[in-house]
Amino acid sequence: MKKWMDYMTPGNEQKEMAKCSGDWKVHSKFWMAPGGEATVSEGTCTGEMILGGRYLVMKHKSTMMGMPFEGMSIDGFDNAMKIYNSVWVDNMGTGIMYMTGKWNETTKSVDYTGKMVDPMTGGLPISGLLTK
Repeated sequence: MKKWMDYMTPGNEQKEMAKCSGDWKVHSKFWMAPGGEATVSEGTCTGEMILGGRYLVMKHKSTMMGMPFEGMSIDGFDNAMKIYNSVWVDNMGTGIMYMTGKWNETTKSVDYTGKMVDPMTGGLPISGLLTK
């Protein structure tokens, strides 16, 4: 029973994620190909802790390639596996991006890696790195 209690109880990692609650201005860069020119986007983001302080939901709004863009992530820290998890969905696709990450003490951020579908190549997965 103690292991289940440890697994379900929000800890320091969840408290740190809670610092992202509130309203934020967002400056994003997106590359269509390695070495290519970045597409820059300005927008807003609202963060909220849910389910008793266990997960962080971030709702994004901006423009991407001249079109209205909305996206949402759910981030959490798995107390048993000791890793961060994130899922991302947006209005520019119908897939879900799954990422896992670890705390980077040097940058004071979580470095996520994951895969998503690339519709340009017939659905082959592409991978990338995201720092939050």
